Amino acid sequence: PTKKQHKKCTMLSFFDSFSASKLKPHLKMACNRFTILTSKKAALIKVEKREVAKLLVAGKEEKARIRVEHIIRMDFTIEAYEILELLCELLHERMQLIVAEKECPPDLDEAVCTLLYCQDRTECTELTEVARQLKLKYDKELIGRASANLGGCVNDRVVHKLSA
Repeated sequence: PTKKQHKKCTMLSFFDSFSASKLKPHLKMACNRFTILTSKKAALIKVEKREVAKLLVAGKEEKARIRVEHIIRMDFTIEAYEILELLCELLHERMQLIVAEKECPPDLDEAVCTLLYCQDRTECTELTEVARQLKLKYDKELIGRASANLGGCVNDRVVHKLSA
C-alpha cells in the first residue's frame, strides 16, 4: 500500500469502535451460516457412508477405514458448529447486557472466549466480524486468554471437536 492508503487505513482503524448494530446482525448471520454448513456436511456424510459401503463390498477395507475416519472428523465438526450456533444465539439474545457492561459478564465469558478462539478455526466467515467487534469491546487480556485458551476459558467440547 502507498503511504496515503496506509495513512487512511490507520486513521480508519483509529476511529473504529465497538458497534452493537454491527455485532447483532453478524451473530444472526453466523447462526444461519452454521446451519447451512451443518446441513451441507450432513449431506456429504450420507454420500460418504454410501461410498464406504461400496468399498467394503468391493473388499477395499483400508480405503474404507480412511473414509470412515474422515466421516468421524466431519461429524465432530458438525457437533462443534451446533455448539457455536447456540453460543452465537446466546450472545445475540444477551446483546443489551453486552452493551451495558464494560467488562465481559461472567456468564458470557465462555461464549465470548469460544467465539474468539474459533474465528480462524471454522469455515464461517461471519465469525471474523463477530470476533472483530468483540475485540473492540473487550480488553486485550480476555482476547489473549481466548486465543490461547488460557485457563480453559474456551468450551472444552468445541476445542475437542475441532482439534480431532
